[in-house]
Amino acid sequence: MIKKLQKRFLLLAAGSLFLLLFLIVISSALLNYRTLIQEADSILSVLADNSGHFPGKNKQKADRTGNDASRPEPPRSRGPFGRKELPLETSYESRFFTADFLTDSGEIILNTDHIAAILDDEALRIAKKTQAMDKERGFIGAYRFMKKEETGRLLIIFLDCGRKLDAFWNMTGIHAMISVLSLAAVSCILFILSGKIVRPVAQAHEKQKQFISAAGHEIKTPLTIIDADSELLRLDMGENSEWLEDICIQTKRLTNLTNELLQLSKLDEYSADQTRIEFPLSDLIIDTAKSFQTLADKEQVRFRLCIEPMLSYYGDENQIRRLAGILFDNAVKYSAGTEPVQVELKKSRHGIEFSVENQTEQPVSREQCSCFFDRFYRTEQAQRSEKGGYGLGLAIAKSIAEAHHGEIMAETDGERVRIRAVFADSRTPGKRICPVFRRYS
Repeated sequence: MIKKLQKRFLLLAAGSLFLLLFLIVISSALLNYRTLIQEADSILSVLADNSGHFPGKNKQKADRTGNDASRPEPPRSRGPFGRKELPLETSYESRFFTADFLTDSGEIILNTDHIAAILDDEALRIAKKTQAMDKERGFIGAYRFMKKEETGRLLIIFLDCGRKLDAFWNMTGIHAMISVLSLAAVSCILFILSGKIVRPVAQAHEKQKQFISAAGHEIKTPLTIIDADSELLRLDMGENSEWLEDICIQTKRLTNLTNELLQLSKLDEYSADQTRIEFPLSDLIIDTAKSFQTLADKEQVRFRLCIEPMLSYYGDENQIRRLAGILFDNAVKYSAGTEPVQVELKKSRHGIEFSVENQTEQPVSREQCSCFFDRFYRTEQAQRSEKGGYGLGLAIAKSIAEAHHGEIMAETDGERVRIRAVFADSRTPGKRICPVFRRYS
């Protein structure tokens, strides 16, 4: 139990950190990509407004040489957030080419004077491919393009964003790598500290186990004495004493409850790996069903067995027999009796499935099914029943199934209840299986 709590804590903490880092990396990447696109579109807007050229470039050069005292006006773009000034060096840093499609003559005029990384043939191929697109702006390879239609012409401007895209992907990769390393480092720290974190819970659980064990053994002694004295009084007073009979019945009930509490306490730290042997599971289920035949006849309940022959399992034979007995006992006690109890054992892709299904006297909801394996949980039908039971049987069955690396679940369609246990294949001992949840069919 403590190991499961420690694993759940580690998974929850690591999962939360992974989700946080993932959101940070994705958000950062999206914001950086959006900034890259906005800057590219700003430059393309300036070029589109000036027929594929930067305005005032000659004036800027003249101002630097001292031939013109007037300060050049920086280029402005028309973006989604209004007009924005671009740096004066933008016209010298930007690499672009244009394709002017003259619709009247069908002529294509290329201008690749501002870029050296592409040949005219490649530029023409990209321009024709872009012309066929329905989008007014977007990416084609590493080039961001923008279309501008005028009377008798279509101007397409291509801006080389290769270096910015490479920088974007490199930065995103660095962020992802840092996040992975951070997650690994924090996970290691949590793994080291998790023992200290769950130590108070472990100590409280150990004290609870010790209390239950000590109290159980202390209670068993007076119960044994009371039971022995009751038998002696029965011999002296005869079988007609109603009060003595009640004392004997309640003593046996309290003894059984004490034994089940002690058994459940032991199962919390029980490991089936220590007592595993290979045994014939099909024969075990059939023998267990035969042992409950007398009780079934008394309750007017019939069994319908559907057992796949020659199935063997690698586990604790005594505990598996106890699990099967718990399921048979529940089915016989709380069956309506009008339809037989369906017992099925088969091999599936999940491993080996064992299920016991019975018709209930009163409808059972799926919410009630989810509580069947809680300790001391009993339905209203069970509480009003005079057939005994303390709400610990299915809790014990769940502990046995989990100790064998399996799963146990309850399913209902309202009128029938099926308890189904799924175990890993005996050919791979110790292998854990994933929970299998299927709708009642």
